[in-house]
This record gives sequence, structure tokens and C-alpha cells, in this order.
Amino acid sequence: MAGPLRRRQVNTHFRENCEIPARFRRLAIGIGSLLTLVASQSAGAQESINAAADTSLMSAILRAAISNGGRTDLRVDPRPLVANGELYTFESNALAPVSAPDVRLRSAVIQAAGLRTVDATSANQSKNCPGVFVIGKPDSLGDSNSHAGCPKEVFAVLAVGLPRAGSKVLAADEVYDLATETVARGYWAARVIRTSLGPSGSSVYASDYVLAKRAGAWVVIKIVGLMYTE
Repeated sequence: MAGPLRRRQVNTHFRENCEIPARFRRLAIGIGSLLTLVASQSAGAQESINAAADTSLMSAILRAAISNGGRTDLRVDPRPLVANGELYTFESNALAPVSAPDVRLRSAVIQAAGLRTVDATSANQSKNCPGVFVIGKPDSLGDSNSHAGCPKEVFAVLAVGLPRAGSKVLAADEVYDLATETVARGYWAARVIRTSLGPSGSSVYASDYVLAKRAGAWVVIKIVGLMYTE
């Protein structure tokens, strides 16, 4: 975001419904291509998952995002982020390399969910639209112009990461370890970066969507809130 970040806080919805980490980790982007993941199923079998083309997985994430986002105008980048558990803001160099057919397939899933596709690189206006608590220099009338670059409409841009397969057995049958931000064996975690923009400023949510396969279909088990900045 442009300008100094004056406040970093946790969304109250995350307090009520999700878990919040005790500390904020610095962004560290892995550039590797992880389009194919091998994960353990509860029965012990191995399954190869082409996450970039799996419409069931993408649909499950979008349904959960719509439910979690209320009536906000959601726009989704059809290109996935790399399967990296240390992404907290959208960065174009964190996009996973995928084929044009995969992008078209994911675009169709987004449109079928009633959402608009968007290039998150060009829509990433938070660089010109800082958080609501960032105050710039006042103009001649004494008004701050810090949000002059913000869009007139309110909307949110989603960037969805490829799922990370769990490999550990967690205590007390937990499905997610907040300390390490990893998912249990038999489950997957997809990092979702949501950048909200409007006339009064911008905010960024980073969360992990914990998924599992139930009766052959992907289901979001829980959403773990990791970071909220504005």
C-alpha cells in the first residue's frame, strides 16, 4: 500500500469466527510452479490433483468467499497464486504459471458463480488507494487528498492460491495449525488474498481456506483469518 501503514488490526469477524495468529510474518514469495499436488486421502491412497483445472475446488472456494463476503461486489482473478503459505498481499510475481485453457476454465467457473473476472494486477489500486487511516498532506482547503486515487465504487478483488496439501498429524484431531499455518494430513489449505477498495480507502485480508474432499466433491471446512490491514 502507498504511504505508511498507520494501523494493523484484526477484523472482528475473524475474532468471532476464525483464529488469529499471535504475530505477523513478513511476506516471502516462492516462485516455484506447484500446479500438481500429491496429497494423502483419509483412506491412505495417493491422489494427484491438478488444482489449476479443478472446477470443484474453485467452486467450493468461491461459494465460501461469497458467503463470507456478504453483499460486497466480488471480482476474481482466474489465475491462481502459487501454493505458498507465506503470502499476505497480492503480488503479480506470485502468480502461478498456468496454461490458457486452464485460465479459461477457471474463468467459466467464476462466471458460473455469478462473479466477474478481473486482472488483479491492474485492479490492485491499493498502491494509489491507501488504508482508511492513512492521512496525507491537507490541500489548500484543509482536506486530505490521500484517497484521491481510490475508486468511486466499492468492490473487492480475490486472488486464490493453489492448495497446499497437509502432511502432518495434528494434536486433538485439529485440521489446522495456526502457529505454523499448515494444514493436517488429509486436508488442503488455499491462501486467499482479498483486497477491498472504495472511496474511503483500501484494506487487505489474508486467510487460509481449509478444504477436504467429501463424497468426491471439495468442501470448505473452515476459514482461518491470518492478517487484516487497512
